[in-house]
Amino acid sequence: MMYAAIFSDNALYKCNVQRMMKRLAIQTEMNIRRAEQLGFDGCETGSVRSSLIALKSATENNMLLNVGDLSKEVKGDNPSNCPIF
Repeated sequence: MMYAAIFSDNALYKCNVQRMMKRLAIQTEMNIRRAEQLGFDGCETGSVRSSLIALKSATENNMLLNVGDLSKEVKGDNPSNCPIF
């Protein structure tokens, strides 16, 4: 991301960041649905599900600075006995 910010055209960089955020929002929504399904199957997914919802909100609001921290939180909350991803 740093090289892209330095060496690319500003409009192209912003477009690509928005595209990546939309893609992350779609992937996050898929993982939220998977967490819900695993919850119905008896897995404890409440913690990772709430982290995923926060991540999706950050991506939809283009809060790029929060996405990295939230991604780490989601990874840490992912249950080992019923992994979401």
